[in-house]
Amino acid sequence: MPIYNLSELFLTKVNFIFEHLPDNRLSKKEFKGKVKMALRIIEESENMNLESVNLRITDDESVREFNKSYLNHDYYTDVITFDYNDGTADVMISSVTVLKNAENYSVSFSNELLRVVIHSFLHLAGYDDISLAKQKIMKLKEDHYLKVVETITF
Repeated sequence: MPIYNLSELFLTKVNFIFEHLPDNRLSKKEFKGKVKMALRIIEESENMNLESVNLRITDDESVREFNKSYLNHDYYTDVITFDYNDGTADVMISSVTVLKNAENYSVSFSNELLRVVIHSFLHLAGYDDISLAKQKIMKLKEDHYLKVVETITF
């Protein structure tokens, strides 16, 4: 079994900003590890290279305000991804919408949260979900990467 230097394994810096989380639904340590692993796997598999990502988990109103101000979309959403095309990105996630979606899909909060993080990383890798066909491709990729990351224990 190969031995990895973790500083070499996780090349992209991820800044975690936890502003709003449901009580006792997430192990931050485990979540951070899975996010970093998902990013590393997607970067390698999708030939993507980032320097840093700011991952902000906040509430519905904050995400809606950014959605309205920067994308001219006046509605709630689970995740918004800002790719600055310079090796940096911002990801904003509404924990409120993620929790509602988790309940609707009968999955855990942590599973749905990781899914939307993977979804945002796929956007950073160049995928979009504008058409139904592209949505299907992204969903298949989300499922694949989620399954890979969920098999890793931390």
